[in-house]
Amino acid sequence: MALSRIPNSRIKKGIDPKKKKILFVLGLIFIFIVLYGIYSLKRVVPDEKDKKQVKVETGDRPMAKSLSVTINTGGYPLNIRADHDEKSDKVGEIPDKTKVEVKEEIDGWYKITYNGKDGWISKKYTILDSDSIGQKAESGEQAFQGSGYTFKYPSGWNVQNYSGLDGSVWVALSNNQLPSEAPKGSYFIPLELKVYSSDKKPTGGFRTDPSAKKEAVAVGGISGTRYTYTDSETSTEINTVEFERNGTLYDFYDNGGYWEDLKKALDTFTFQ
Repeated sequence: MALSRIPNSRIKKGIDPKKKKILFVLGLIFIFIVLYGIYSLKRVVPDEKDKKQVKVETGDRPMAKSLSVTINTGGYPLNIRADHDEKSDKVGEIPDKTKVEVKEEIDGWYKITYNGKDGWISKKYTILDSDSIGQKAESGEQAFQGSGYTFKYPSGWNVQNYSGLDGSVWVALSNNQLPSEAPKGSYFIPLELKVYSSDKKPTGGFRTDPSAKKEAVAVGGISGTRYTYTDSETSTEINTVEFERNGTLYDFYDNGGYWEDLKKALDTFTFQ
């Protein structure tokens, strides 16, 4: 039987070579998109192994040398926290006058180990021990020796003792040059220490300013008060730490923008 001839119109044509190339390229693009998406997803949601590899340090600062402090709360035990935050869980207490070694320091908190447990204590209720003050001095700090007291200040700063013959004490500290004689009028001094005898104690000023914020602090093993207020003439925030010992009153001023430097001086302030 003769085969009937099939019309050309019914014969299936092969795919055009140009279309093949286009489909091939589109396929490669699709595969690339899928693979890239999987790779990106792995970076955004790493597994436990990857998490360890991309861990970000939180800023813990181990002490280069061991420092020791003594608890100074005025007779009360100091709370030990699980983290360097006053709202963190309490994990223990440490008695007043206890000497302890500091492991780390972060944002005004010390990490310690007490009774076999690690925790954090607030720096403001501690006194830096004298041997530790010597270690801090090795980092470039300078020492000022007053009558019955000493403290450290940053290397490179200038100090002028403008104390008068009338017994008044006025010590100026600056990261710039200071005049040899006591300045008059408007002259900016970053840090100032003024000492008053029992019969010349000042009153008023920041002590009676209703807008001044008060905070209990410890300096050289004694209790003091930090006053934070705004200067009415310059609109500058000023910090003054006032403390008294044996009838002598001490006022240490940060005249605007130098609180961290004042804190360092107070941390190393010791009586002799």
